[in-house]
Amino acid sequence: MIAVAARQRIPALDILRGIAILGIFFMNIPAMGQFIEAAPQRLGWTLPDRLAFITQFLFLEGTQRGLLELLFGAGLVILASGRHGGDERALAALWRRRNLCLLALGLIHAFVFLWFGEILAIYGVAALLVFPFRHAKPARLLVGAAAALLAGNAMLAAGDVASRRERIAAAPAAVAAVAAGTATAAQHDTADDWQALRAYYHGGGEDDARDAAGHAAGLAAYARWAWTVWRDWAPSLPIDIFEAGCTMAIGMTLYHWGIIQGRGSRRLYRRLLLGGYGVGLVLRTAALLPELAMAIEPHWTWYTEQPARLAMTLGHLGAVHLALGTRMGAQLLAPFAACGQIPLTTYFGQSVIGMWLLFAPFGLGLWGRFGWADLTLVAFTVLAGQLLLANLWVRRFANGPFEWVWKSLTYREIQPWRRGEPELSP
Repeated sequence: MIAVAARQRIPALDILRGIAILGIFFMNIPAMGQFIEAAPQRLGWTLPDRLAFITQFLFLEGTQRGLLELLFGAGLVILASGRHGGDERALAALWRRRNLCLLALGLIHAFVFLWFGEILAIYGVAALLVFPFRHAKPARLLVGAAAALLAGNAMLAAGDVASRRERIAAAPAAVAAVAAGTATAAQHDTADDWQALRAYYHGGGEDDARDAAGHAAGLAAYARWAWTVWRDWAPSLPIDIFEAGCTMAIGMTLYHWGIIQGRGSRRLYRRLLLGGYGVGLVLRTAALLPELAMAIEPHWTWYTEQPARLAMTLGHLGAVHLALGTRMGAQLLAPFAACGQIPLTTYFGQSVIGMWLLFAPFGLGLWGRFGWADLTLVAFTVLAGQLLLANLWVRRFANGPFEWVWKSLTYREIQPWRRGEPELSP
């Protein structure tokens, strides 16, 4: 979501950003419109529901944020090569303001707009952390970032596997002791934890009751519910920041090599498409099977979540650039550049539509009524409207409302509103 002067924009990056920021709504709408801690089968499991879930799981899960993270890394390189006369202190100050402002917007997104799954704050912090690596040699940066990402995935998966096995082993005795009235405090905790795990697959747990209560009253209860969900997810923020930072570093390398902006050969992009989708779909299909079987036991594909996500993301990158290399593909994808030019406004707009209009108890009150297929159809409808409005907007205006705020705070100068007004270059 790096905003640059209009004359310096790279159309391919705008298109990639537009595709990513629109596609992320497919990932967010299930949490907006249904029980959050629920197995996929509980959100509707007709044939269209299954097809919608499988398609999302295989092709979209994690890849839209992956593209955004790559683009953030590319944005750092673009900004660092701007007109700063080699003044590293000025560049550092600009980058710091830019991402502290993004962090602030992210917190507003979470606590005012009530989107508990927001990513801007995560990206703001991660971008600050990767800044010192901007001078690293691209090959070393790529190897180091990829190795850190995969090692982090392995360590996290190992902990999750051990924890799940421990819960499965300890549950029968704890549940029996609770039933007999002889349970210790630790056994009560173990039994409660086991019930929460089973509720994920079968429903009826405290999380379900919390979600239902949050959507059954007015604004105050709804806000408390959203803030509680964000609080419960907050312990995972360091992991999310680590993932984002590693992927941003990979994006820096891809920009240095000209890959992310479309300067690679068609042969290279074919390899990215075939290799990325080949590896990613094999790993994703293996991970899909226990999901469909509602398996409680840990699975070896927990260790391959990040390799699969990165592979599919690179496959998408290859597919988009191959399409842009053809006349028809370039024409079909060109409209997405508009959303890529106003990504913050597009992202906030999705939250307003989902969290305030469609599923809020004081909105249309549609929470809990749709399964996977219907939610996907709703997302398509919303995104088609956003795509149309974005293209109409950028014809007349230089910035979206949220981009205007962000850039004005970053550059400490009021930014242009309409097309044709002078705009600051980074």
